Amino acid sequence: MHRRRFLSLLGLSTLLAAVPLTVSCGSDSSLRIGIHHWIGYGTLHLARDFRWLPRRAKLVQGSSSKESLARLLAGDVDAACLTLDEALGARAGGLPLTVVLVFNVSAGADKLLVRPDIRSLPALAGRRLGYEEGTLSALMLQAILAEAGLSRSELQLLAIPLDQQLDAWSSGQVDAMISYEPTAGLIEASGAQTLFDSRRLPETIFDVLVVRNDRINASADTLRALLVSHFQGLEHIRMNRQDAIYRLAGLQGIPPAMIQQALAGVVFPSRSANGNYLSAKDSRLRSAAEKISVLMQEQGLLPQPVVIDSLFSSRWLPDPGV
Repeated sequence: MHRRRFLSLLGLSTLLAAVPLTVSCGSDSSLRIGIHHWIGYGTLHLARDFRWLPRRAKLVQGSSSKESLARLLAGDVDAACLTLDEALGARAGGLPLTVVLVFNVSAGADKLLVRPDIRSLPALAGRRLGYEEGTLSALMLQAILAEAGLSRSELQLLAIPLDQQLDAWSSGQVDAMISYEPTAGLIEASGAQTLFDSRRLPETIFDVLVVRNDRINASADTLRALLVSHFQGLEHIRMNRQDAIYRLAGLQGIPPAMIQQALAGVVFPSRSANGNYLSAKDSRLRSAAEKISVLMQEQGLLPQPVVIDSLFSSRWLPDPGV
Protein backbone atom coordinates (compact mmCIF):
# COMPACT_ATOMS: atom_id res chain seq x y z
CA MET A 1 0.00 0.00 0.00
CA HIS A 2 1.44 3.37 -0.98
CA ARG A 3 1.87 6.02 1.66
CA ARG A 4 -0.92 8.55 2.02
CA ARG A 5 -0.45 11.44 -0.37
CA PHE A 6 -1.49 15.02 0.31
CA LEU A 7 -1.74 17.85 -2.18
CA SER A 8 0.21 20.87 -0.95
CA LEU A 9 -1.26 23.07 1.77
CA LEU A 10 0.64 26.22 0.86
CA GLY A 11 -0.21 29.16 3.06
CA LEU A 12 -2.53 27.19 5.33
CA SER A 13 -0.87 28.16 8.60
CA THR A 14 -1.19 31.83 7.66
CA LEU A 15 -4.81 31.30 6.65
CA LEU A 16 -5.66 29.63 9.95
CA ALA A 17 -3.94 32.35 11.96
CA ALA A 18 -6.20 34.92 10.33
CA VAL A 19 -9.43 33.14 11.33
CA PRO A 20 -10.40 32.87 15.01
CA LEU A 21 -11.15 29.40 16.27
CA THR A 22 -14.49 30.53 17.64
CA VAL A 23 -16.25 32.32 14.81
CA SER A 24 -19.00 34.80 15.51
CA CYS A 25 -21.65 34.32 12.86
CA GLY A 26 -23.87 37.25 13.81
CA SER A 27 -27.41 36.63 12.67
CA ASP A 28 -26.35 33.59 10.62
CA SER A 29 -28.72 30.64 10.69
CA SER A 30 -27.49 27.35 12.09
CA LEU A 31 -25.96 24.84 9.68
CA ARG A 32 -26.77 21.16 10.18
CA ILE A 33 -24.48 18.78 8.31
CA GLY A 34 -25.39 15.15 7.66
CA ILE A 35 -22.30 12.99 8.09
CA HIS A 36 -21.27 9.37 8.62
CA HIS A 37 -18.00 7.60 9.40
CA TRP A 38 -15.86 7.66 6.29
CA ILE A 39 -12.14 8.46 6.39
CA GLY A 40 -12.54 11.40 4.01
CA TYR A 41 -14.89 13.15 6.43
CA GLY A 42 -12.52 12.62 9.34
CA THR A 43 -11.40 16.24 9.13
CA LEU A 44 -14.79 17.39 10.41
CA HIS A 45 -14.84 14.74 13.14
CA LEU A 46 -11.42 16.00 14.25
CA ALA A 47 -12.68 19.59 14.11
CA ARG A 48 -15.54 18.65 16.42
CA ASP A 49 -13.17 16.80 18.73
CA PHE A 50 -10.91 19.87 18.99
CA ARG A 51 -13.87 22.29 19.16
CA TRP A 52 -12.85 24.01 15.94
CA LEU A 53 -16.33 23.85 14.45
CA PRO A 54 -18.18 27.19 14.34
CA ARG A 55 -20.72 27.37 17.15
CA ARG A 56 -23.70 27.37 14.77
CA ALA A 57 -22.53 24.26 12.90
CA LYS A 58 -23.81 20.87 14.03
CA LEU A 59 -22.73 17.49 12.70
CA VAL A 60 -25.74 15.19 12.45
CA GLN A 61 -24.29 11.69 12.68
CA GLY A 62 -25.79 8.88 10.63
CA SER A 63 -24.89 5.33 9.72
CA SER A 64 -24.49 5.86 5.97
CA SER A 65 -24.49 8.38 3.16
CA LYS A 66 -27.99 7.17 2.23
CA GLU A 67 -29.20 8.33 5.63
CA SER A 68 -27.52 11.72 5.19
CA LEU A 69 -29.03 12.05 1.72
CA ALA A 70 -32.51 11.19 3.00
CA ARG A 71 -32.18 13.87 5.69
CA LEU A 72 -30.99 16.39 3.11
CA LEU A 73 -33.95 15.65 0.83
CA ALA A 74 -36.37 15.94 3.75
CA GLY A 75 -34.85 19.25 4.85
CA ASP A 76 -33.75 17.82 8.21
CA VAL A 77 -30.18 18.91 7.46
CA ASP A 78 -28.90 21.84 5.43
CA ALA A 79 -25.78 20.17 4.06
CA ALA A 80 -24.43 16.66 3.67
CA CYS A 81 -21.21 14.74 3.12
CA LEU A 82 -21.85 12.65 0.00
CA THR A 83 -20.22 11.00 -2.96
CA LEU A 84 -20.35 12.92 -6.21
CA ASP A 85 -22.84 10.51 -7.78
CA GLU A 86 -25.22 10.96 -4.82
CA ALA A 87 -25.01 14.73 -5.29
CA LEU A 88 -25.81 14.32 -8.99
CA GLY A 89 -28.78 12.09 -8.20
CA ALA A 90 -30.23 14.57 -5.71
CA ARG A 91 -29.73 17.47 -8.10
CA ALA A 92 -31.36 15.60 -11.00
CA GLY A 93 -34.21 14.59 -8.71
CA GLY A 94 -35.17 18.23 -8.23
CA LEU A 95 -33.21 19.34 -5.17
CA PRO A 96 -31.22 22.51 -5.94
CA LEU A 97 -27.84 22.12 -4.26
CA THR A 98 -24.24 23.23 -4.63
CA VAL A 99 -20.95 21.36 -4.17
CA VAL A 100 -18.80 23.65 -2.02
CA LEU A 101 -15.89 21.38 -1.05
CA VAL A 102 -14.03 18.31 -2.23
CA PHE A 103 -13.16 16.28 0.86
CA ASN A 104 -11.10 13.61 -0.86
CA VAL A 105 -10.36 11.73 -4.04
CA SER A 106 -10.22 7.94 -3.87
CA ALA A 107 -6.74 6.67 -4.68
CA GLY A 108 -6.90 3.04 -3.63
CA ALA A 109 -9.63 3.08 -0.97
CA ASP A 110 -12.12 1.41 -3.36
CA LYS A 111 -11.02 -2.16 -4.12
CA LEU A 112 -11.73 -5.43 -5.88
CA LEU A 113 -10.95 -8.16 -3.36
CA VAL A 114 -10.59 -11.78 -4.49
CA ARG A 115 -9.92 -15.29 -3.22
CA PRO A 116 -6.25 -16.33 -3.48
CA ASP A 117 -6.93 -18.65 -6.41
CA ILE A 118 -8.07 -15.73 -8.60
CA ARG A 119 -4.78 -14.35 -9.89
CA SER A 120 -5.94 -12.22 -12.83
CA LEU A 121 -8.98 -10.23 -13.89
CA PRO A 122 -9.93 -12.64 -16.73
CA ALA A 123 -10.07 -15.39 -14.08
CA LEU A 124 -13.21 -13.71 -12.72
CA ALA A 125 -15.20 -15.39 -15.52
CA GLY A 126 -17.92 -17.57 -14.02
CA ARG A 127 -17.15 -16.46 -10.45
CA ARG A 128 -19.47 -14.85 -7.89
CA LEU A 129 -18.74 -11.14 -7.47
CA GLY A 130 -20.41 -9.14 -4.70
CA TYR A 131 -20.93 -5.40 -4.88
CA GLU A 132 -22.94 -2.65 -3.23
CA GLU A 133 -25.61 -1.31 -5.57
CA GLY A 134 -24.77 2.22 -6.66
CA THR A 135 -22.82 4.25 -9.14
CA LEU A 136 -19.38 3.92 -7.54
CA SER A 137 -19.49 0.14 -7.67
CA ALA A 138 -20.78 0.42 -11.24
CA LEU A 139 -17.78 2.58 -12.14
CA MET A 140 -15.42 0.07 -10.61
CA LEU A 141 -17.18 -2.86 -12.27
CA GLN A 142 -17.16 -1.13 -15.65
CA ALA A 143 -13.39 -0.58 -15.44
CA ILE A 144 -12.75 -4.13 -14.18
CA LEU A 145 -14.76 -5.73 -16.98
CA ALA A 146 -13.10 -3.56 -19.62
CA GLU A 147 -9.62 -4.49 -18.44
CA ALA A 148 -10.56 -8.16 -18.07
CA GLY A 149 -12.19 -8.32 -21.50
CA LEU A 150 -15.36 -9.72 -19.94
CA SER A 151 -19.06 -8.87 -20.08
CA ARG A 152 -21.47 -8.68 -17.13
CA SER A 153 -23.14 -11.89 -18.27
CA GLU A 154 -19.90 -13.80 -17.79
CA LEU A 155 -19.92 -13.20 -14.02
CA GLN A 156 -22.40 -14.05 -11.29
CA LEU A 157 -23.15 -10.60 -9.87
CA LEU A 158 -24.60 -10.43 -6.35
CA ALA A 159 -25.87 -7.17 -4.81
CA ILE A 160 -24.63 -7.10 -1.20
CA PRO A 161 -25.01 -4.03 1.08
CA LEU A 162 -21.80 -2.79 2.65
CA ASP A 163 -22.77 -3.81 6.17
CA GLN A 164 -23.30 -7.41 5.00
CA GLN A 165 -20.16 -7.78 2.91
CA LEU A 166 -17.84 -9.10 5.60
CA ASP A 167 -20.34 -11.80 6.61
CA ALA A 168 -20.90 -12.71 2.95
CA TRP A 169 -17.17 -13.08 2.45
CA SER A 170 -16.61 -15.06 5.65
CA SER A 171 -19.47 -17.44 4.89
CA GLY A 172 -18.17 -18.15 1.39
CA GLN A 173 -21.07 -16.59 -0.52
CA VAL A 174 -18.75 -14.81 -2.95
CA ASP A 175 -15.43 -15.32 -4.69
CA ALA A 176 -14.75 -11.61 -5.17
CA MET A 177 -16.05 -8.36 -3.72
CA ILE A 178 -16.04 -4.70 -4.70
CA SER A 179 -15.73 -2.81 -1.42
CA TYR A 180 -14.09 0.18 0.23
CA GLU A 181 -12.35 1.09 3.45
CA PRO A 182 -12.69 0.28 6.26
CA THR A 183 -14.77 -2.78 5.28
CA ALA A 184 -12.23 -3.66 2.59
CA GLY A 185 -9.54 -3.86 5.24
CA LEU A 186 -11.61 -6.28 7.31
CA ILE A 187 -12.13 -8.49 4.26
CA GLU A 188 -8.41 -8.38 3.50
CA ALA A 189 -7.71 -9.42 7.08
CA SER A 190 -9.91 -12.46 6.40
CA GLY A 191 -7.60 -13.62 3.62
CA ALA A 192 -8.69 -11.62 0.57
CA GLN A 193 -6.22 -10.16 -1.90
CA THR A 194 -6.54 -6.86 -3.78
CA LEU A 195 -6.59 -7.38 -7.54
CA PHE A 196 -7.77 -3.92 -8.64
CA ASP A 197 -8.28 -0.59 -6.88
CA SER A 198 -9.27 3.02 -7.54
CA ARG A 199 -5.70 4.08 -8.31
CA ARG A 200 -6.55 2.69 -11.76
CA LEU A 201 -9.36 5.29 -11.93
CA PRO A 202 -7.48 8.51 -11.11
CA GLU A 203 -9.57 11.54 -10.14
CA THR A 204 -12.86 9.75 -10.73
CA ILE A 205 -14.32 8.93 -7.30
CA PHE A 206 -14.90 12.07 -5.21
CA ASP A 207 -16.42 12.76 -1.80
CA VAL A 208 -17.92 16.22 -1.50
CA LEU A 209 -19.82 18.59 0.77
CA VAL A 210 -23.14 19.76 -0.69
CA VAL A 211 -25.45 22.48 0.62
CA ARG A 212 -29.09 23.06 -0.20
CA ASN A 213 -29.43 26.23 -2.26
CA ASP A 214 -32.39 27.39 -0.18
CA ARG A 215 -30.22 27.37 2.96
CA ILE A 216 -26.80 28.40 1.67
CA ASN A 217 -27.04 32.20 1.84
CA ALA A 218 -28.63 32.25 5.28
CA SER A 219 -25.65 30.33 6.66
CA ALA A 220 -22.88 32.00 4.67
CA ASP A 221 -20.53 32.91 7.53
CA THR A 222 -21.05 29.59 9.28
CA LEU A 223 -20.36 27.71 6.07
CA ARG A 224 -17.12 29.60 5.45
CA ALA A 225 -16.04 28.94 9.03
CA LEU A 226 -16.93 25.26 8.63
CA LEU A 227 -14.63 24.97 5.62
CA VAL A 228 -11.85 26.62 7.61
CA SER A 229 -12.34 23.99 10.32
CA HIS A 230 -12.07 21.26 7.65
CA PHE A 231 -8.66 22.59 6.63
CA GLN A 232 -7.65 22.78 10.30
CA GLY A 233 -8.51 19.10 10.60
CA LEU A 234 -6.55 18.39 7.44
CA GLU A 235 -3.55 20.26 8.81
CA HIS A 236 -3.73 18.17 11.98
CA ILE A 237 -3.67 14.97 9.92
CA ARG A 238 -0.66 16.27 8.00
CA MET A 239 1.32 17.57 10.99
CA ASN A 240 0.21 15.15 13.75
CA ARG A 241 -0.55 11.99 11.84
CA GLN A 242 -0.31 9.51 14.70
CA ASP A 243 -2.51 11.55 17.00
CA ALA A 244 -5.08 11.94 14.20
CA ILE A 245 -5.01 8.19 13.51
CA TYR A 246 -5.66 7.28 17.15
CA ARG A 247 -8.37 9.93 17.55
CA LEU A 248 -10.20 8.75 14.41
CA ALA A 249 -9.81 5.12 15.45
CA GLY A 250 -11.43 5.92 18.79
CA LEU A 251 -14.26 7.83 17.15
CA GLN A 252 -14.98 5.00 14.69
CA GLY A 253 -14.29 2.12 17.09
CA ILE A 254 -11.81 0.36 14.81
CA PRO A 255 -8.08 -0.44 15.14
CA PRO A 256 -5.62 2.39 14.37
CA ALA A 257 -3.97 0.24 11.69
CA MET A 258 -7.22 0.27 9.71
CA ILE A 259 -7.40 4.08 9.88
CA GLN A 260 -3.82 4.24 8.65
CA GLN A 261 -4.66 1.93 5.76
CA ALA A 262 -7.78 3.93 4.90
CA LEU A 263 -5.82 7.20 4.88
CA ALA A 264 -3.37 5.62 2.46
CA GLY A 265 -6.20 5.16 -0.03
CA VAL A 266 -7.34 8.77 -0.37
CA VAL A 267 -5.95 12.14 -1.45
CA PHE A 268 -7.05 15.24 0.46
CA PRO A 269 -7.05 18.26 -1.87
CA SER A 270 -5.65 21.50 -0.49
CA ARG A 271 -7.51 24.79 -0.55
CA SER A 272 -5.76 25.63 -3.83
CA ALA A 273 -6.63 22.27 -5.38
CA ASN A 274 -10.22 22.68 -4.20
CA GLY A 275 -10.36 26.03 -5.95
CA ASN A 276 -9.23 24.42 -9.19
CA TYR A 277 -11.68 21.55 -8.87
CA LEU A 278 -14.65 23.81 -8.13
CA SER A 279 -14.01 26.71 -10.49
CA ALA A 280 -12.05 25.50 -13.53
CA LYS A 281 -14.29 24.79 -16.51
CA ASP A 282 -12.03 21.93 -17.58
CA SER A 283 -11.40 20.45 -14.12
CA ARG A 284 -11.25 16.71 -13.52
CA LEU A 285 -14.18 17.11 -11.11
CA ARG A 286 -16.37 18.38 -13.93
CA SER A 287 -15.12 15.60 -16.22
CA ALA A 288 -15.89 13.01 -13.55
CA ALA A 289 -19.37 14.47 -13.05
CA GLU A 290 -20.09 14.27 -16.76
CA LYS A 291 -18.82 10.68 -16.95
CA ILE A 292 -20.81 9.61 -13.90
CA SER A 293 -23.92 11.38 -15.18
CA VAL A 294 -23.78 9.44 -18.45
CA LEU A 295 -23.31 6.15 -16.59
CA MET A 296 -26.22 6.89 -14.24
CA GLN A 297 -28.50 7.72 -17.15
CA GLU A 298 -27.52 4.49 -18.89
CA GLN A 299 -28.46 2.58 -15.74
CA GLY A 300 -31.72 4.46 -15.29
CA LEU A 301 -30.51 6.11 -12.07
CA LEU A 302 -31.05 9.69 -13.25
CA PRO A 303 -34.56 10.87 -14.11
CA GLN A 304 -33.10 13.66 -16.25
CA PRO A 305 -29.70 15.09 -17.21
CA VAL A 306 -27.87 17.15 -14.60
CA VAL A 307 -26.94 20.77 -15.33
CA ILE A 308 -23.24 20.67 -14.47
CA ASP A 309 -22.49 24.36 -15.06
CA SER A 310 -24.06 25.59 -11.82
CA LEU A 311 -23.27 22.57 -9.67
CA PHE A 312 -19.88 23.64 -8.27
CA SER A 313 -18.83 26.82 -6.46
CA SER A 314 -15.53 27.90 -4.88
CA ARG A 315 -17.20 30.97 -3.38
CA TRP A 316 -17.26 29.55 0.15
CA LEU A 317 -13.61 28.46 0.33
CA PRO A 318 -11.24 30.38 2.62
CA ASP A 319 -9.55 33.38 1.04
CA PRO A 320 -6.46 32.14 -0.87
CA GLY A 321 -4.75 35.49 -0.55
CA VAL A 322 -4.54 35.54 3.25
